Amino acid sequence: MKSLVVNYRVFTDKICDKDIILLTDLHGFHFKKNKDIIDNINNEKSDMIIISGDVLHSSKYIGDSRSKKELEYFLGAISEESPVFIGLGNHDLFGSSEDAKIGYKSLENARNGKVFPLFNESVVHDGIRITEFHSKHDTYAPAVQENGLGILGFDEDFNDSNIVIPYNDQLYNILICHNPKHFEQARCIRKHLSFDINQEQFTRLLALSKKMSSFDLCLSGHLHNGYIPLSLTTKNPSKYMDKGYWEMPMEKDINGSVKYIRPWIFKNTDLCRGTVFIGDTEHRIIELCDGSYYYIYNSSKDPVKISEKQAIDIKKMYNLTPIVISGGVNKYFNLPIDNAEITKIKLLKK
Repeated sequence: MKSLVVNYRVFTDKICDKDIILLTDLHGFHFKKNKDIIDNINNEKSDMIIISGDVLHSSKYIGDSRSKKELEYFLGAISEESPVFIGLGNHDLFGSSEDAKIGYKSLENARNGKVFPLFNESVVHDGIRITEFHSKHDTYAPAVQENGLGILGFDEDFNDSNIVIPYNDQLYNILICHNPKHFEQARCIRKHLSFDINQEQFTRLLALSKKMSSFDLCLSGHLHNGYIPLSLTTKNPSKYMDKGYWEMPMEKDINGSVKYIRPWIFKNTDLCRGTVFIGDTEHRIIELCDGSYYYIYNSSKDPVKISEKQAIDIKKMYNLTPIVISGGVNKYFNLPIDNAEITKIKLLKK
């Protein structure tokens, strides 16, 4: 089945002319039966490939399962020219054990020196530091995220991981964080003012926000193209339908062309599918894959379409950090288009 390739641009003063391919939420995709995704990745050419979580489904890294064997074949096939860096998602962590961790780390054998399964750690490659972080706490439920417990768990686990990113580092710092909501909350301290937290917790989150500001780019997934899982909405529709970050602001055809855009969704959208999301609760920019930019000042305002130059100037003015969200594999939700989305990010000089 045909895979989609969507392109985005991220502007920076640190590094330029680098191409990154982002994959996510593969969920044990049948790679040997769908060689198209391998051909598309290899034809695109890139300086590195990053996979941001939910690589397999329900932590099948123990032993020689069929899913793991297919994943090793896939990693070997795409890593001939470009190194591959892998992060963990919620499904990778289900029922996790020391054996599962060992099985996950053994993915490096798919191509020695070219495949790097990261586990709350950093590696440096060609002027770029890639850091993987995943929270141990159950922070994925919308209710947990909305009441602040998720971000407090994120903070505790980040401190326990002992990850250190030098502030104002000259390396270009990329964070692999499966759920974009986690990074968005951790980066934007204003988001926590509505949480019922005490002064000690607020001080912790202020320090966490400063740590997150050391990252130049966050790569995520988790949202599966922004579709709302029907199995959840039928049980309690109002709980999910009013959460804008489960919506998608656009529809694309099988070739990846934008057919329909619904910018009004941005009114209630924290995060959405198919975007480069940049900003905090007061200033945010959304770049659609068709190259158009929208600016939202204050989350209660309607989005305003702006030029690329305006987007760059706003990002620089408010020191906004990009989050690129890739769509994953549609078939996980039994949608009619059975494809994987390949996101290509080009780092350019401002």
